[in-house]
Amino acid sequence: MNCFDGLIISYGNNYRLKNTLKRAKTGEEIMIVFLGASVTAEPFEETLSTTSFTTLFIEIFNRKFGKSKYINAGICGSNTIIGLYRTKNEVLIHDPDIVFVDFGISDFATPQLLECYEGMIRILLNHGCAVIPLYMSMQSFNNSQAQKIPYDIHYSLPVLSIRDLLRKKTDSGEWTWSDYSADYAHPTNKGHELIAQCIAHYFEQINSAPCDPDYIIPSPFTTSVYENTTSEPCETNLSRNDVVEKTITCCRLIIFFYTYSDLKYGCAEILMDGKHLKNIDSYSLTGWGNRESDFVFSSATPQQHTFTIRMHQNEKNKIFKLDGFCYC
Repeated sequence: MNCFDGLIISYGNNYRLKNTLKRAKTGEEIMIVFLGASVTAEPFEETLSTTSFTTLFIEIFNRKFGKSKYINAGICGSNTIIGLYRTKNEVLIHDPDIVFVDFGISDFATPQLLECYEGMIRILLNHGCAVIPLYMSMQSFNNSQAQKIPYDIHYSLPVLSIRDLLRKKTDSGEWTWSDYSADYAHPTNKGHELIAQCIAHYFEQINSAPCDPDYIIPSPFTTSVYENTTSEPCETNLSRNDVVEKTITCCRLIIFFYTYSDLKYGCAEILMDGKHLKNIDSYSLTGWGNRESDFVFSSATPQQHTFTIRMHQNEKNKIFKLDGFCYC
């Protein structure tokens, strides 16, 4: 068995990546950003790993392909929706040439989430990035690649499935799950080395391949509604009579907030034009200060509304930690 069997589902259009590698070879320092969840994030628990595939891959890149610098934009507990929220303010601000996207095991691909995924991809492509989706794996070999890959194929993106490669390695007896991960998902040092080698293998294939025709961004696969998203951080601790109010014209509004298992955190009420819309709770049994999202408003066409966030009348002695807004 080829040691990379199952990895490359699609090579994608290589025009942007080939040109980026050409620039790196001539001594230009290119920027690589890794956008993702806990597998991408820097090591956060020594019993799991003490290194990251991001660092290991950059070492390989600088040795084999040329000069680069990188940003690890992985955050534990994040997903595609949070990725969309962070794309303009925390990824494009670095003017990346290559962006890896890793949210394959951090979310379920609902229709709303897939709208966000397509929006995030289009924002990155419009900036001129070479976009490379990575699909990691749970111990059960579940992830959201089946729902997202049709979008990747539509946009002629490469598709690298660590999940499919791992399943082949474990089915053949070459690896066991414990070789890759010390829990249900997070790689060991050996697992991170495997991911870095997988990415390097794909880059080697592209490096030796002929260059594809110029990449042209296709029309939307389903919708471009999130392509012109505004992400507006507004980190605020709401309590008692505090109020946050926004009057905006939009067809989508997502609110981002933090959840905690501490009972001092509670429920906020969302009003639209002065009328109750819904409640959002900052308290969660499994919360640990992680960022969450809630789809607050959706319409077929942009509409102007005033949205108000305040503590629920029964929660005046508690706190709701707001993070910000994403709307379009």
